[in-house]
Amino acid sequence: MLFTGLVSRSLLSGSAVNPLPLSSTVLRLLHIKNKPMSTTENKPLLQNALDAMADGNLTPLFEAMADDMKWRWMGTGQWSHSFNGKDAVINELFASVDQTLAEDFKIIVHHIVAEGDYVVVEHSGRNATPDGKRYDNNYCWVCRFGGGKLREIREYMDTRLVTEVFGIDERV
Repeated sequence: MLFTGLVSRSLLSGSAVNPLPLSSTVLRLLHIKNKPMSTTENKPLLQNALDAMADGNLTPLFEAMADDMKWRWMGTGQWSHSFNGKDAVINELFASVDQTLAEDFKIIVHHIVAEGDYVVVEHSGRNATPDGKRYDNNYCWVCRFGGGKLREIREYMDTRLVTEVFGIDERV
């Protein structure tokens, strides 16, 4: 058997340091698992999620998220907020979208720029509230990937428009 690397047994079991040989296959798998995704992997992953969103399907976006992801509405006013964890993003942020926007919400992607673990998306929403009030906002998402999953979204938007359309944020 050919061994190409050693790892301390204490790293694996907490026992005293005693080198444990690792095969070249295991070393390659460890390297692949911990290797950052590239621009060519992150950008299409997000593009697929946005294309599905444009068709009213949020599943690819949710599947791309890490369990511990964070979604932040940037700014300093009443609409600045963080959703910590995938469950909060789905059950708080997107549950409110279901309540505040008409069923056929629309997004239009203008630009996607990617470098390393980051993908930046400029897009617009062309939407209405259930009572017919227009809500046409512009967004910039700065998305960070890690380990093949979406780890963070920093969302920039016109918060004055949000207040004009939706009023005071009741969470504040």
